[in-house]
Amino acid sequence: SVAPLVKAPIHMDYRLRVRVAPTAFINRGCTILDMPVGDVSFGERVNIGPNVTIISVGHSMTVDKNSKRPSRGSEVIIGECAWNGAGATLLPDVDIGCHSIIGAGSPVTKNVSGYHFVVGNQAKVMGPVGSE
Repeated sequence: SVAPLVKAPIHMDYRLRVRVAPTAFINRGCTILDMPVGDVSFGERVNIGPNVTIISVGHSMTVDKNSKRPSRGSEVIIGECAWNGAGATLLPDVDIGCHSIIGAGSPVTKNVSGYHFVVGNQAKVMGPVGSE
């Protein structure tokens, strides 16, 4: 029987909805912030570099009547043979296509098509707080 190769230590919040293919590799320092309603899936032969963060929980941009920002779960899918470089961050509701490469330190906020290489880190102003 084949089992995923996982180098300790890694951290998972709930561990309820994380699926790892038997041929996947997860390097040390990986953090998976999952929640009971947000799946995280690792495809076959996925390679996760050290200190990668995968987040399947997000928060509303608006404040509710109790001055809180409600959280919501969203799926994160890492397709087969995808490679995530050291320190990359995958945010909620992203699908990393098969054979894609995420450069080291890159935050991923949108889907990545299969067989594509993405890299970079540039924040931009989105608008005032309270607007979706």
